[in-house]
Order: sequence, then C-alpha cells, then structure tokens
Amino acid sequence: LGGAISAGYRKLGMLIEHLESRIADMESLGNLEGPTAEWVLSEIDTFSQGLGKWLKVAGDDKSEILRHSIYSRPLTEHKTMVEFGSFVGYTATRMGRAVEVTYERGYADGSILFEDSRLQGCNRVTSMEIDPIHACIARHVVNIARLSHIVEV
Repeated sequence: LGGAISAGYRKLGMLIEHLESRIADMESLGNLEGPTAEWVLSEIDTFSQGLGKWLKVAGDDKSEILRHSIYSRPLTEHKTMVEFGSFVGYTATRMGRAVEVTYERGYADGSILFEDSRLQGCNRVTSMEIDPIHACIARHVVNIARLSHIVEV
C-alpha cells in the first residue's frame, strides 16, 4: 500500500492496531471485563506521546477545560452535546464518559430517576465528521470504550 494511503491515515491505522493489540494483551492475561472508556483515553494518550509521536486530540490541559465545561451545568440543561470534527473519537469518548458518570452518580444519589423518560432513550453526544475514514475510526473507538449507547458518530 506504499503510496496509496496518506501518512495521516497510516498513523490512524497504527493507533487502531495499538488499541487492538493492547486489548488482545488484556484478554491473554485473563481480563474478561475488557477495556473501559478511561482505559481507551489513556491508551490514546500513550500512543500520541510515544508511538504516534503526535496526535491531535484534546488531552492534558484541554481535557480539563472540556471536563469543567461539561460538569459546570446539570445534564438536563443540555440535552445533546454536539462535536464538529470527530477525528479519532477521543473527545466524543471523553464527553460520553462524562455523561455516563453523571447518570451513575444521579442514579446512586437519587437526583436522576431511572423512570424519568426525559433522560432516557436517546444518545447524549453527537459527533459529526466529514471524512469517512475518521468517522469509522471514531465509531470504532467509541465502541471499544463501550459508549455507543451514549455517543453517535
């Protein structure tokens, strides 16, 4: 495939290969629960700082800004979060996990009732991507993170 695939796409292929090989390592060590969203985000960070040398994701300080903006308002105030430009699904995964944590906390403390239909039955994060390769990779990353019930790419 020498020149048929751009260098950028090759790097994204390396990212997916990294994630898949790390999942296989987990399974071979007997981890039957599989990856979590935090694990996926950590592995993408590891890849971008090491193997990938650089990957345009909202990690480090940017992730703290994103986290603060998500948690600064009650979930009911923004029915759906929208992202324009999915790239590899890193930010969508981070936003989806924030929604999942909010639900978990709300169910635990009673602030969100399971029967409250306004909060049930719809994806809470929509990430739009024009590049079909990026969209497929982002969907795959969201699936690995087990967040496809919350995030739509």
